[in-house]
Amino acid sequence: MKLVASDFDNTLAKDGWVTEENRQAVAAYRRAGGLFGVVTGRSYYISHGIPADAGGLDFMICCTGALIFDGEGKVLYHETAPCDGMVRDVILKAQELGANYFGVNYLRELYAPKMDEPLTVDFGTVTSFDHCNARFPTPESADQFVEYVERTYPGRWRGFRNGICVDMPPYGCSKVDGIRRVAQLLGNGDVLVVGDNVNDIPMLRAFPSCCVEAGVPLAKEAADSVTPPVAAMLAALLEQEQ
Repeated sequence: MKLVASDFDNTLAKDGWVTEENRQAVAAYRRAGGLFGVVTGRSYYISHGIPADAGGLDFMICCTGALIFDGEGKVLYHETAPCDGMVRDVILKAQELGANYFGVNYLRELYAPKMDEPLTVDFGTVTSFDHCNARFPTPESADQFVEYVERTYPGRWRGFRNGICVDMPPYGCSKVDGIRRVAQLLGNGDVLVVGDNVNDIPMLRAFPSCCVEAGVPLAKEAADSVTPPVAAMLAALLEQEQ
């Protein structure tokens, strides 16, 4: 059976919580022998409770691929980068573009400077990060920020826009990389992915894929097909296996 990797917000979950319909469908798919997990741009700080909310998962990819753990919470992969002058410069650029939030995350640790105050050099106890994220007033300002990050620090940092938010894992990490690592670790390369937004487009193009009906037009164009809720997609997969 397939290894299914699902985006979380607005795909498996609605308003930040897994729907009961999807929770039951995930349980049925896993009972039948399928592997199901979440791939998200959320940091570990705000995503470590997702497996319990989903009623159990086989894997969890968070921090846009920089952190992977199994269904028991054991860390399988963790990529980090130092908090250095590059991070400080990027926070200053986010302030310039009107960002109202910037977080520097390392597991449960978080450094979140006040965006309307002068930035200090001290990152507190956070000396390295596995995920940075920022929130902007408009998608256009978020796009400007991504362009700056990738033009100024080529080969060192990337940005993945999700609406008005931007996720920034250490360079070399992405949802695509995380899914490939999970497929190798769990020994199942028969992958299907499902997502809804712009930051899901690389994985929707890299693997057999579905986009949920509530997804943005660009994500629907990138996916192989459009599905109603994730529950319907999993039910169809089970029918194919019978």
